[in-house]
Amino acid sequence: MLPDELNQQGLRVVAVANKILPAAEHEYGVADESDLILEGYIAFLDPPKESTAPALAALEKEWRNRQDPHRRQRTGRR
Repeated sequence: MLPDELNQQGLRVVAVANKILPAAEHEYGVADESDLILEGYIAFLDPPKESTAPALAALEKEWRNRQDPHRRQRTGRR
């Protein structure tokens, strides 16, 4: 499938679709999002930010600390 292939190449994919609605004014809702006609896909490169690796490392460290029940006894932190 095309979107999956593009994702594997590191691209973000957005589907573009349309639907002709009656001219009457009404509030749009979830029902309006059905029976759309797929027009195509837009793919764009969305490289990770430079801050991504340090942020993930900090999250992993915090997660590991929370998994260590003895850490609470040693440091008093929860």
